[in-house]
Amino acid sequence: MSGWRTGAVAMIAVLALPADATACTLRQFRVYFPSGENSFPATDQAREEIRLFRRYVTSAADPSVVIVGHTDRVGTLEEQMERSRLAALAVAAELEAAGLPRSGMAIRWKGAQELARPTANGESEPLNRRVELFSTRPVDHDSACLRPYPPSGTPNE
Repeated sequence: MSGWRTGAVAMIAVLALPADATACTLRQFRVYFPSGENSFPATDQAREEIRLFRRYVTSAADPSVVIVGHTDRVGTLEEQMERSRLAALAVAAELEAAGLPRSGMAIRWKGAQELARPTANGESEPLNRRVELFSTRPVDHDSACLRPYPPSGTPNE
């Protein structure tokens, strides 16, 4: 897709809520990792995702987050679990460096158990190599809930 950079990208998905729900009480953020890498992606998109997530979470009292690492179906089950664990820990370290307390983070990893895009064993898939970030606290206002980012497309390998 035009406008996408090769490698890791970050993207936000805003979840739809019922009309009577508090605006943006649940928002999901994602950081994508390039194939074979577990350190935090050194991209503008990944850094912006952390900045936006930090702003979103700290707009609530007692910020708390859930970090969930995922990966694609390359390698053994053990390798997949380890890659998703290391990716989740890398994102947690970035959030901590951005000022969020580690004590408010629940860190989980799932290997290739919950694929964003189903693939065959051994197949590399950029959408599956991700860390998802969730806020578990309601937000008092919706200033951080403006729009999905980016509006369309998928990351390239």
